Amino acid sequence: MCKLCVNALATKENFYKKNCSPSPNCPICHDRIEPVKHMLFECDWTRAVWFSSSLTLIPPSPGTSSVLQWLDTRIAATTSKKESSYLISGFAFVAWSIWTARNKFVFEHNLVCPLLIIKSASQAQSEFLSLLNSSCLESLSSVINYPSQWIPPPVLSVKFNCDGTFKRGSASIGVVRRNSDGSLINGLGCKVNVISSLQSELLAIRKAYMIITQQRIAHSIVESDCKVVVHLLQSDNAPPWDSAVVIEDIRFMASVSSISFSFVARSGNRAAH
Repeated sequence: MCKLCVNALATKENFYKKNCSPSPNCPICHDRIEPVKHMLFECDWTRAVWFSSSLTLIPPSPGTSSVLQWLDTRIAATTSKKESSYLISGFAFVAWSIWTARNKFVFEHNLVCPLLIIKSASQAQSEFLSLLNSSCLESLSSVINYPSQWIPPPVLSVKFNCDGTFKRGSASIGVVRRNSDGSLINGLGCKVNVISSLQSELLAIRKAYMIITQQRIAHSIVESDCKVVVHLLQSDNAPPWDSAVVIEDIRFMASVSSISFSFVARSGNRAAH
């Protein structure tokens, strides 16, 4: 959703502007240039998805200045928080399913099927809403108490705290290494070229893993204050395609070394900010 709102999706038009594609035309219909609006709403198969979905949303007109403006108008027309939550989550899952199907067509030559896309998006939204409305989230948050302050690693161990930032197209990473006494061993900070905060967080963690692997540091602990990244690295699910290479690098380095990786509250990760 973040990339959609700032026009950072890897559409043919955006690739063409960066000289990364010989043509800006849609890879499916081949008839029109593929900006975000065409990819999500204006191509014949995506129009079929929106008209057939339970949201019954009418795609934005050609004169609409931005997708975000169009969505804001639809949200403002809702009459309850429950209705707006349904609309926002439904839009997000349908848009994601369209984007995924488009990429599978481009890279895996899978045919696009509006009915399958609607089914996939509907199932994902149902699971999300049931989890959102369940009491298990509240019980989990009360059981899991993440440290709010930095905790030194065990004797003879070192701890790496990592952080990444992404603001207004500019990104940077920070990595701090400390011993069991809490003494700073070293650290680094540098700018990176990424398109999202997720990627900057991942690059900071990969940098820590690379230092550990290259210097053969034993008994290392790596911490991040980004729950999304921690979940991605600790799960076996397929990673987002735009961050898959970095995630697979980290997973590989973790598999050949004894590195402990965990989440820490932001207040306990300040040294890396």
